Amino acid sequence: MFASENIKELYAYIDTDNPLACWEVAIGRVRSADDRDKNFGISSWMYNRLKKFAKLQDKLYNSLEQWDNIIENENLKDCLKNKYQKTRLSDKNQIQAELDLLTTQIRNEFHLEHIRKNYFPNEVSRFTGVFFFESLKDAKNAIKKWFNCESMQQEKLKNIVNVHFLANHCSKVDSNWILKKINQNDDNNDWMHHYWSGVCYFNIPYKLEDPIFELIVSGIGKIQGKSLREHAYQKAKLAGKNFDIFLETAIWGFYCDVSKDIGLSKFALLYSPKTQEVEGHFYIYMDDYKNKHILNKISNIMNKNKVKCTPINESIINFQMPDQREESFSLSLKDIKTFELFNEI
Repeated sequence: MFASENIKELYAYIDTDNPLACWEVAIGRVRSADDRDKNFGISSWMYNRLKKFAKLQDKLYNSLEQWDNIIENENLKDCLKNKYQKTRLSDKNQIQAELDLLTTQIRNEFHLEHIRKNYFPNEVSRFTGVFFFESLKDAKNAIKKWFNCESMQQEKLKNIVNVHFLANHCSKVDSNWILKKINQNDDNNDWMHHYWSGVCYFNIPYKLEDPIFELIVSGIGKIQGKSLREHAYQKAKLAGKNFDIFLETAIWGFYCDVSKDIGLSKFALLYSPKTQEVEGHFYIYMDDYKNKHILNKISNIMNKNKVKCTPINESIINFQMPDQREESFSLSLKDIKTFELFNEI
């Protein structure tokens, strides 16, 4: 499955607070969303942005409704009513400002994808690819550039891992374009063409920035080293009933090259024309857990390595997915601004 001559040695920053990343890191796998089922799956970082967008919309609606219920109370004194109205306005402005910034970021991401599809179709999509650095030094420099707080930098640096990656396609870009431009509400999209062309930000006149080269890659890879994997394993195995059994089976199955798909997790977006909503959900592929040939191979490997684990076929009936409601979201496209945002891609 992993021929040595085709392997790239790369480095990635992985956020193990993300449940999908945590599960996959515990298994030791890094895989782009388009490596299996090209039309099903979205990169975890983009999913999280859309989820945050949906949660902020809900937060704004709930906050206004809560304040309106208080203010409309007939027994409320005028002085308190005026005070609460000011607080309501302050809360609204604060949430709206955050929502507006996120809307700009997402719209720019959608514009980037639109330009990639139309002008740079051979480049790897930010919506489905995984992000890497060519060296540990590049990865560390990026963390220091992305996060201003030193204590946060030190924490993030612990989550840099070495990955042996089998790449189908690879795009090399300067992420300075994203850092400098993604928050700008500007109709001029020349910078997006520069980004996909691989042009360095500092090569443009009057820009004095060192490049932060990163790779957007399609394919699958194995995480090297045990520290972060062990940390992710301890978190992931507590996620649901018998999850540790399924996780252990996926670890041995993937790392011993029995199955690259076993226990594969993905974030995906589903559109319902009936309700005019986009829903985000977390999925785990279960097919290989029901394949006796694959399970027998893994079981033999685990027995040879004296792994203490309940046989997988005895626990499938009792398997219970963890509560993923916090990871799911729903976006109504009835709102004209939201519809226009999604209609661009």
